[in-house]
Amino acid sequence: MVQKDVAKTLEKPLRTIQRWWARYRRGQDLGHMNKKGKRVRVSKEILSRHKAEEDFLDRIVTGDETWFHNYEPESKTQSKQWKRRDEPLPIMIKPTKAAGKRMATVFWDREGIIHLDWLPEKTTINSDYYVDELKELRQAIKRERRGKLTRGVLLHMTTQSPVPDQAPSDDLLFGEIKRPVRGKRFEDFKRLEYEIQQWKNGTPKEFYTNGLEKLPERWKRCIKLKGEFIKTFDNQL
Repeated sequence: MVQKDVAKTLEKPLRTIQRWWARYRRGQDLGHMNKKGKRVRVSKEILSRHKAEEDFLDRIVTGDETWFHNYEPESKTQSKQWKRRDEPLPIMIKPTKAAGKRMATVFWDREGIIHLDWLPEKTTINSDYYVDELKELRQAIKRERRGKLTRGVLLHMTTQSPVPDQAPSDDLLFGEIKRPVRGKRFEDFKRLEYEIQQWKNGTPKEFYTNGLEKLPERWKRCIKLKGEFIKTFDNQL
């Protein structure tokens, strides 16, 4: 009777619960079940808050880190070449990223990038670094988004999120922010930083707004798929 109740609660077939129970009796790991259940529970909680709080998405500040290489290969779309039907296929050499790289930490909301910080060379990311980053982020929010701290900031990060695939920086931001530097080789990282700053200055607010407005559908999809990992956002910007 207990197994039937568990199956009903988790909305899983009884045979699946029986298989999990057998694995548990043999001492095997059931971490995947706990992770999926946690993802569904967190998604439901967030979705409930979104429905109840009119300014929920306005209060979100999301952030993550990414590597920038002094040579970023072009994407498959960028590297496509036009040719006539009677021409042979071009010889394609698989591009590789250059060894030199710098890490950037980016925080943004539905109005745009609030804080972009380049990790100094030969610096290790540790708890002290993150503490300093959050202090700088707080000052940037006070400076760039007056009143946001008073309303309350909802920090949404991949490293802290129980549903890391739903933090949107990887899918919605980093692919686009790297677009202007793909296929270019930078001997000086200052030039790369300048290119990224130019992209930031020229990107409209709607890009970020549309990105965060995809989150509720993401949460609904996680619930519908019973906690399955969602690889990418649909209809990327």
